Amino acid sequence: MKGHVGFDVPGIILGGGIVRNVQLDARLVDNGWQIDTLEADLPGQTRYAMAGVFGRRADGVDISHAFEGEARIRSEQPSVFAKWWLKDAPTHGQLEPFDLSGQVIAKADRLQVSSLDLDMNGDRATGRIDWFLGDTAKDQGGALTIKLDADRINLDAVQGIGALLLNHAGGTTSSLNAIDVDVETDRISLGEFEGQSLAAKLRLASGDVSIESFKVQDFAGASVSAT
Repeated sequence: MKGHVGFDVPGIILGGGIVRNVQLDARLVDNGWQIDTLEADLPGQTRYAMAGVFGRRADGVDISHAFEGEARIRSEQPSVFAKWWLKDAPTHGQLEPFDLSGQVIAKADRLQVSSLDLDMNGDRATGRIDWFLGDTAKDQGGALTIKLDADRINLDAVQGIGALLLNHAGGTTSSLNAIDVDVETDRISLGEFEGQSLAAKLRLASGDVSIESFKVQDFAGASVSAT
């Protein structure tokens, strides 16, 4: 049965905070729901918006529900957003205003973000993220793949936004068994240290670190390369 659903709500009390200006427009299509827009103002001057298709998706012999489309979240006060989202601020890294967008595929056990565009206080990065949550029932660990190309990377800020967006699982996901990182940046900072021209491809798995390539031209006066 074809149909359309839409609503515009000034405010919803959710999780001890107020979600404002909630707008939804969606219509039924053959394989699920075509979400024309789903937008809301979250605590911490945070705006979330998405559009795409939510429906049944075949993955080999398995059929599951998934969302595929565009999503964007930007926050001017991420520490306030963190207290609402996590009930506490991340204990690692630092939080800076950010604007994150990309093409998203979200399933029960996987989140993929391609054409990723991240702006943190004027520092811009592009790339992709693939996060497999794992399966505790099958004793299958999670895996995270990150590829970034940036003009400047603040490692403290990257750690902060990672804790903010990935720590909401609340212990329901498996621990990460493997992390693959492919990063290139013209500048890098960590605390008071500044570096120039970082290129790294590495994998962390089962307690081991495999370095395909790692090169920093100038980090606090030192040049480093390793394989």
